[in-house]
Amino acid sequence: MGMNFLEREMMLAAQRFRQEQGLSATEPVALRNLLAKLDVLTLFRPLGSDFSGMAMLRDDHRFMLINSTHSVGRQNFSIGHELYHLFIQKRQQAMVSFAGRFPEKDLDELRADWFAAHLLLPEHGVYEQIPKSEYARDSLSTATFLHIQHLYECSRPALLRTLKRLGLIGSAGYDRLYKDAYEQLANYGYTNYLYRLHSASEPGNNYMIGEYGELAKALYDHELISETDYDGALQDSGVLDPLNVNNLDEEG
Repeated sequence: MGMNFLEREMMLAAQRFRQEQGLSATEPVALRNLLAKLDVLTLFRPLGSDFSGMAMLRDDHRFMLINSTHSVGRQNFSIGHELYHLFIQKRQQAMVSFAGRFPEKDLDELRADWFAAHLLLPEHGVYEQIPKSEYARDSLSTATFLHIQHLYECSRPALLRTLKRLGLIGSAGYDRLYKDAYEQLANYGYTNYLYRLHSASEPGNNYMIGEYGELAKALYDHELISETDYDGALQDSGVLDPLNVNNLDEEG
């Protein structure tokens, strides 16, 4: 399947973005570390089932909201999608996103999806992980598929779409790998970390990346906000019991 102009434009944008962040053309992107490095205030919150996220740029401050009930693989694609809106498009109006739909009639969302696809799954990186004996169409093994998926921490649909675009699988291979990758996870030593959906009430399902908590602590220490305001700020950042941390422990 050939690559159209818009997709090629986004592939080049993803490559430039990688270079700007000191990443090679093939290595996996540690997205949550990258968000911290880029100082993107990111909230992970339970949202509606189809709502993937939102992003907004305002006065050089970047904000992102990601649906934490989605699987980690899908969340990662959503993060890549929103990075396009923040750093390539530089969109200043907050808008709801439904990442991964590749809508032909919404060019901004289509660009964001293609940017995410190439940022998360760089073509040469994918090829590097495939044995030459599996280059023939529909010859990719389940073991190789799972290895690539977990290396790049992506969803099944994202990787399958890339493999199909590269001509490595057709419809039959798509259907086989979609089924086998899920059913044979344990057989190949993988957990359901990338696949599992999260309930809205699950502990740890509300958290934040960014300096919001540090700012709140500094304001509280300098008596610029009250203890009640500080407590509320920590609750907003996902700390469930902010002023009683005696039960916390660290191992290893």
